[in-house]
Amino acid sequence: MIDADVLAGHYPFRPLPHASQDPQQIKDYLQTRGIRRACLASLHAAFYTDPQQANAEILPSIVGDAFFLPVGTINPSLHNWRTTLARCVEEYGCRMVRLLPTYHLYSLGERFVDDFLEEAQRGQVIVAIVKRLEDERMHPLLMKVPGVDNAEIGALARRHPQPLIVLSAYLAEIKELAAAHPQLYFDIAFAETMNTMQRLTEGVAYDRLLFSSHAPFFYPEAALGKVADWATHPDHQQAVYTGNLAHLLQL
Repeated sequence: MIDADVLAGHYPFRPLPHASQDPQQIKDYLQTRGIRRACLASLHAAFYTDPQQANAEILPSIVGDAFFLPVGTINPSLHNWRTTLARCVEEYGCRMVRLLPTYHLYSLGERFVDDFLEEAQRGQVIVAIVKRLEDERMHPLLMKVPGVDNAEIGALARRHPQPLIVLSAYLAEIKELAAAHPQLYFDIAFAETMNTMQRLTEGVAYDRLLFSSHAPFFYPEAALGKVADWATHPDHQQAVYTGNLAHLLQL
C-alpha cells in the first residue's frame, strides 16, 4: 500500500490522534498497519510565510528512506516558487508537490498558477491541490479556512489537460469534479458514507482513486477499512491501494 497523503509537524489548534513530529515514529506507526510507502509533506507549510522553510525542516531527513516519498509544498504567489520547485525536485527528490490555495490566499485562476503548472509538468512533477486540511466544522473560530472551490479546480483542469491530484475532497465534490474532468485523480480520505467505495465508484472509475490515510488527522484504519470492505475484484482494490499512484508517480 502507498499512502498518498501523510503530514509531519505540529498542528497549532488541537492535539492530533497520534505522533506527528518525528518521521521515524510516523513510519513505524504506518508500517504496523500494513502501509509500505507514504507520501510525506510538512504540516507547517500551511502556516509559514514561505513554505520552503517548512520543506527544509522535514524533507531532508527523509531523503534516501525507501519508505517515504517526499512531497514539497509550494506557494506560486511568491516570487521564489521556481527556486522552491527546483529544490524540491533536485535536493529532495520530489515526484509530487502540493498547493494550498486557501491557506496561502490566492486563486487558482491567477496567471502565476498556470506558469507554475506548466513548469511542473515540463519537469514531470505531479501537482496535488489540497482542498482542505480539516473538516471545516473543526476549524478554530479565529481561523476559518474554506475548501478550495470546485469551480476553480474545474477551470484549472480545463486549462491544463495533464493529470492533477485533488486531495481531501468530500464524496460529493469528487463525483462532481470527476464527471467533468477525466484527468483528475482523487484520494479517498475525506470520502465518507455507508459503503464508501461502492458509492464512490458508481460515478468515478476505480483507476482514478488513491488510497490515503490523511494521518495524523485521521486514523489509517478508516481508509484501510473503506478499501478492505469494498465488494469488488481484488485487482481493483490493489489499484487503489498501490497501482494508481505508482503509475502517476512513475514508481
